[in-house]
Amino acid sequence: LSNAQYGGMNIPALFACTQLISDGVASLPIVVKKKSARGKTSVVKSHPVGDLFDDKNNILTKFDILKLIVQSVILRGNAFVYIERTNEGLPKALRFLESSDVTIVYTKEKRNELYYQVPILGKMRVKPSDMLHFKKNTYDGVHGISLLNFAKRTISIASATDNQSESFFKNGGNLSGVIKSQNVMSAKQRHEILSSWASTYSNGSNGVCILPFGMEYQPISISSKDAQQIESRQFNVEDICRFFNVNPVLLGLANHSSYSNLEDVQNDFLGHTLQPWIT
Repeated sequence: LSNAQYGGMNIPALFACTQLISDGVASLPIVVKKKSARGKTSVVKSHPVGDLFDDKNNILTKFDILKLIVQSVILRGNAFVYIERTNEGLPKALRFLESSDVTIVYTKEKRNELYYQVPILGKMRVKPSDMLHFKKNTYDGVHGISLLNFAKRTISIASATDNQSESFFKNGGNLSGVIKSQNVMSAKQRHEILSSWASTYSNGSNGVCILPFGMEYQPISISSKDAQQIESRQFNVEDICRFFNVNPVLLGLANHSSYSNLEDVQNDFLGHTLQPWIT
C-alpha cells in the first residue's frame, strides 16, 4: 500500500499512538460467556461466535483482525469485516476487507436503505447483517471519518518539521549563507572561492575553509536552535496526542511523568483512551 493511502504513518508520534491503541485492543482476549438464571456467568467452550476467532479457522489471527480493524478506523475512517456463512446461515469465518474495496450505499431519502457493494465478492448486495462495519467519528452514523482528517493541519506541521530536521542534518548541520568581500573580485576569483567552499562542505562533510583577507561569512538561514526545532517537535507530539487522547508520557515525554503518576497514566489510558475503542 502506498504512503498516500496510509499517509502520516511515517510520523513517529502518529505511528506510536496508532500502535498503542490498536495493539491494546488486539491483545484483549475474546470469549463467549453464558449467564445463568441466577446471574452467574460461565465460559462457553464451543460456540460458533467463539470459533470465528479461532486462529485455525482464519487466514488472519484474532490479533491481526482486531489490529487491522482499529488501524483502518483511525487511518481510513471505516473498517469492514465480511461474515462468511454456512448454508444454514451460521457464521463460519471472518474476512477483513480494505475500506477502498467497499462502497457504502445509503439511501435515507427514500427507504432508509443501507447495503454494501464489494466487487471482489461479486455483484451481490451485501446486507448489514453480513457485514461488520466499524467507525468511530461520523456525521451521519453511517459514513466514518478518518481521525487524520481532523488532524490534517497538525500532521502537516509535524511532517514539515521532520523534513526540516532531515534537511538540516543531511547538510551536516551547515547553514546557508553568503561570503562578503570588501574588495571588488573578478569572476575567476569568485569561482575559485566558491569552489574551495563547496569542496570543503559538500556532501555534508565538515572542515575548515580559510577565506582571504577582507572577507567574511554571513549566514542567511536560522539555526536549528533558533528555529526551536526540538521544542517544535515536542509540541507536535503533544498536539497529535490530543487528537488520539493519549497521554504524552506513553510516547516517552519524560517531562510529563514521574514515578508517582505512572499508575494513574495507565489507568487513564485504559479508561479514557482504550475503553471507547473496546466498546
